[in-house]
Amino acid sequence: MSAAPVVLYDTTLRDGTQREGMSLSAEDKVKIARELDALGISYIEGGWPGSNPKDAEFFQRIQHVELKHAKVAAFGSTRHHKNTCDDDPNIRALVEANTPVVTLVGKSSTLHVEKVLETTLDENVRMISDSVAYFKQLGKEVVYDAEHFFDGYKLDAEYALETIVAAAKAGANVITLCDTNGGSLPEEVALAVQTVREHLRTEVRGLRTESDSLGPQSAVPVIRAADFLFVLAATLTCIEKRVIATPRTTRSTDCSDPRPGPAPGPRRPARCVLHTPRERPRRDVSGDSARRQSTARRSR
Repeated sequence: MSAAPVVLYDTTLRDGTQREGMSLSAEDKVKIARELDALGISYIEGGWPGSNPKDAEFFQRIQHVELKHAKVAAFGSTRHHKNTCDDDPNIRALVEANTPVVTLVGKSSTLHVEKVLETTLDENVRMISDSVAYFKQLGKEVVYDAEHFFDGYKLDAEYALETIVAAAKAGANVITLCDTNGGSLPEEVALAVQTVREHLRTEVRGLRTESDSLGPQSAVPVIRAADFLFVLAATLTCIEKRVIATPRTTRSTDCSDPRPGPAPGPRRPARCVLHTPRERPRRDVSGDSARRQSTARRSR
């Protein structure tokens, strides 16, 4: 039986513009979107309409552009813990972007839920479920980005899995596992992905990584081990560091530029932090152990 095709989800117009000194106008973004569509890209993430007027303008302009291959996705976060979906400004901006695809980012790590969102673990799960279900009711294709998933999995595997199961049950079309900090080693990613495979019974899942420690050569064995993945998120312009390769294609991203120009600056050091088993113990997320973890966690 032949393998399922790999779907490319391009993040150039958002991830690719986060570098210091990099700025694109709305018209620039439209031009790049046309070129990406001409390459046959399946999904183009246009930006975060709730973050700045320029991205909101892009989504207005792109509605009048005929794309032959690509679907445009608007990116944003799940609802705020103090808001409902109906009165959340970010959710409203995503609706006004009027795209066929909405990509929602939510927290997978107990650390980020409690220290960044400053809410409870249970409320974060409701935020994920409510936000995904809201856009499904509007007829949108929903991609759920599990932010800091691999770090969250190392910290509390049972909770990280609970967040993506909530997104799946709410109807997310794609669950994307994100190595947001870029510090996970290939074997760590492979182990976590195999566990996810056992918990999610859907064929639509994706992987979004930083290339600090999980570069193109390292990514290949990870994806071979996780052969259920079919959505890869990356930038094609190499403006940023995100690069990914897959054994299902014969070409990988080449960031070299044959044109003459100034020598590249020093590469930023990798942000990979290694932890000993004592610092970050492995969690058994199966059977009675998972239930004991859940009871202890909710009693805190």
